[in-house]
Amino acid sequence: MLGIGFIQDLAVILAAAGLAGWICQRLGVASVVGYLVAGMLVGPYTRLALITNPERIQLAAQVGLVFLMFAIGMRLGLGRLRRLGGGLGLAVAMSAGGMFYLTRLLGAVAGMDGTQALFLAGMLMVSSTVIVARTLQATGQSHERSGQLATGVTAWEDVVAVVMLTVLAAVVGLGTSASAAAVGATLGRLGAFVIVAGLVTLLVVPWFLRRMSLTADVESQTLGLAGLLFVLAVVAQQSGYSLALGAFLLGAVVAETPQRLQVKRSFGGVRDIFSAVFFVAIGLQIDPRVMWGMGWIIVGLAVFTLMARTLVMGGALSVVGHAPRDAWRAAMTVTPIGEFSFIIVQLGLVAGAVPPRFQALAVGVCLLTTLAAHPLTRHGQDLADVVVRWIPRWLMAWARFYRDWLRRLRERQEASRLWRLTGKRFRQVGGEVVLVSGLLVFSERMLAGLEGLVGPDWPVRGATAVWFWLTFSALLALPLMAIWRNVSALALIFAQASMAGVERSRRGRLVAGVEASLQAGAAVLGMIWLGSLLPVTGSGRWVMMASIAGTILAVVFLRRRLVYWHSELEVELHEVWQVPEEVMGVDRRAE
Repeated sequence: MLGIGFIQDLAVILAAAGLAGWICQRLGVASVVGYLVAGMLVGPYTRLALITNPERIQLAAQVGLVFLMFAIGMRLGLGRLRRLGGGLGLAVAMSAGGMFYLTRLLGAVAGMDGTQALFLAGMLMVSSTVIVARTLQATGQSHERSGQLATGVTAWEDVVAVVMLTVLAAVVGLGTSASAAAVGATLGRLGAFVIVAGLVTLLVVPWFLRRMSLTADVESQTLGLAGLLFVLAVVAQQSGYSLALGAFLLGAVVAETPQRLQVKRSFGGVRDIFSAVFFVAIGLQIDPRVMWGMGWIIVGLAVFTLMARTLVMGGALSVVGHAPRDAWRAAMTVTPIGEFSFIIVQLGLVAGAVPPRFQALAVGVCLLTTLAAHPLTRHGQDLADVVVRWIPRWLMAWARFYRDWLRRLRERQEASRLWRLTGKRFRQVGGEVVLVSGLLVFSERMLAGLEGLVGPDWPVRGATAVWFWLTFSALLALPLMAIWRNVSALALIFAQASMAGVERSRRGRLVAGVEASLQAGAAVLGMIWLGSLLPVTGSGRWVMMASIAGTILAVVFLRRRLVYWHSELEVELHEVWQVPEEVMGVDRRAE
């Protein structure tokens, strides 16, 4: 029986993981190393061969992946990215770009084709959140400046990894037609999916958790959230993305709810179990003889990873204004690769884009970089001092001047009255534009799903598309109204600011003229934006245009009511997004 066989395999996996974790703890080595080695020892390629069924191995890996990505999303949190700041995100983006270039160059020198070099770059671009966190904990560096910086880097690198997964999925899906335009369109659809799914999750999950906390016990709450976790993972898979994306997204949303501490306690044991299951299942798929035969290649690639990741990350962190010693010490800490590398390689294997040896490469490099991460982190201060001493004095003086200039620039920006007046409105407009774009991009797919449920002729012939587009356009009226309100306010602010030095007698007419011109320009840009995203095929084109016209009329006559509804929705989202900890009785220090 398949069920009994899977339970037997799971028992072996958990026993092997427990023993390996205990040994690694005694040796002072990250437990992930033990999980991978344990998987190889009990897998189908050794004399023990306690687990041999490839379907059950894949099933264990998929279940472990869902819980692992949920845990990573919980560590990340959408609000945490805001607190980390865009500067750190820029540093991670520059580091990822540098690593991408260097790795593709290495692949070209090694004779790989373009797709294989692309997957190799994806495999080495991001570090392992799990391994870095456990290394910092084991070395006692979690609360130092460099340790906090390294933790922030792994948070932003998780975002890079999700984007890279989608790009690679587009490449293997498009095959030879994977042009830059096609990949760009795929990234746009990814952004649209994340925004739409994230907004729905942000509205539904906190409400669900509040209701469950009032009416259900802890066991029922845990079961209900686990059900939501698998539902969103399946939705992401059915939408053409990975299970990992759905689980990661739910974890990031739950991390921003008042119930996050309770969820962490409830899922703590499950997370540890299935994270171990995932890494052991990866080890089960590796033939140790293949890895041994590629030993020198693995060692060389691990050395390249350690040196290249330290170089590009240390340089990027220095560029955005971090102190050189903290930057280089953090860069040494985030060298090990891990879970995302395995997911990327698995994607390439399933699609036939990379040979099976890539999986052995990923595991081998992960093992070596993880073993190296412990001494690099423990002795990072001394190593960073050595690196800083090698830097010429003139370059260090320039770096100090550059950091001071960045600090003064941030202070001027924070003190700018115009930025204080407009910054929030620009962010709101950007969010609403992305939301509307996402809804329009997925509109035809949503209509196809609806027609699959009720048919195209419900309740009369051709009526499904008509009432879908009418309802869809009515829903778009709320964010479109919000965009126009903010754009009008921005036009007025900039018009008044531009005419601040004009005589009062002439200022009124000039302000009105500039305001009208800015509004007219924004309206033209808005028409171009909407026109580029509206459906252009089938009956949806005409129905959508007619419904847009009806929506405009509704906006004219129901403007006050729409403003009230949007304000209510905005207040609800704000309460979900930024719940005061003192009101909810949540202490962030407890985390």
